Amino acid sequence: MPSKILITSYNISGFGGMETVCREFILLLKQPRPDITVSFVFFNAKQTQPNDDWLDNIKYSRLYSNIKNGKLRRIHYALQLRQLLSEQKINAIIALDSIACYNSNVSRKLILGRQIPLISWPHFAINGSYKKEYLLKTDYYYAISSGIARQLVALGVDENNIFTLFNPIKKQDIIIPRPEDKTIFLYLGRIFFAGQKQLAFLFTSLANISGDWQLNIVGSGEEQEINQLKQLAKKLNIEKKINWHGWQPDPWFYIRNNIKTVSALLLTYSIEGLGMVLLEAISYSIYAISSDCPAGPEDIIKNDINGELFPVNDLPCFVNILQGTSKNSRFSINPWISF
Repeated sequence: MPSKILITSYNISGFGGMETVCREFILLLKQPRPDITVSFVFFNAKQTQPNDDWLDNIKYSRLYSNIKNGKLRRIHYALQLRQLLSEQKINAIIALDSIACYNSNVSRKLILGRQIPLISWPHFAINGSYKKEYLLKTDYYYAISSGIARQLVALGVDENNIFTLFNPIKKQDIIIPRPEDKTIFLYLGRIFFAGQKQLAFLFTSLANISGDWQLNIVGSGEEQEINQLKQLAKKLNIEKKINWHGWQPDPWFYIRNNIKTVSALLLTYSIEGLGMVLLEAISYSIYAISSDCPAGPEDIIKNDINGELFPVNDLPCFVNILQGTSKNSRFSINPWISF
């Protein structure tokens, strides 16, 4: 096992599930091997200002480039990274996205007399991702879901070099109970009108069910996206049923102490890896209803046991599930949910 591991990636926002997974991964690595050191290098292509609070005491650095040409910019990053690899005597590299795979591969080839293993650890579905062919430049692969493993094989990766590594999740001793007198839905995550999260589809679906229900939204997004959704809610005449809680530094603590009861978590993603929100919700015994999108929910949800899957963008099917949930007919008999 190498003692110095470098994780490379384009900037991570600081508010998502990937950050949680990376921190847990490092803790798990250090349990049997306290001598292992893990650090990060971020490529700051868009000159963004991410929130780095999640890194806490983890060592990291950020590389910059003002070169506009994409190919030349990647080479510039690779040259900067090569110097860092040499100075820190890195033993292995883990790349979190396709461009990081490319940059890291070029960098390691520039170091003579030493071969540094390169591992790809993509956290999103492969199909449709930007420059997915760059993933083929690595030696080994961590697949966070069965679906991603299949997509890697379809891309041309030798299945013997793929290791399915599900995202780590802590078992909770606390159950978030279900309400008895009405239906309380929960959405937790980044807010997008369309795109990957498809909250417009969620709102349209909810407008088609009857009964006493509420939707609690915990998360943040661009002001324009949120305003679009609020206008849609008003148009659909459901604005009074939706509660906006904003971004919370400890969302599950907030949910337990402010929302208190949840009938079901709702996710309408068009694409996803292995969603931490799904895993975390189920760890609190919350029933989860999710689109069966590529390439993660199928590994988490067992229909009619801990939740239910529906085909992506299948509004009638989703509405039927929501209506059944609002009548309290779709719940696991055992409140402790296993997966």
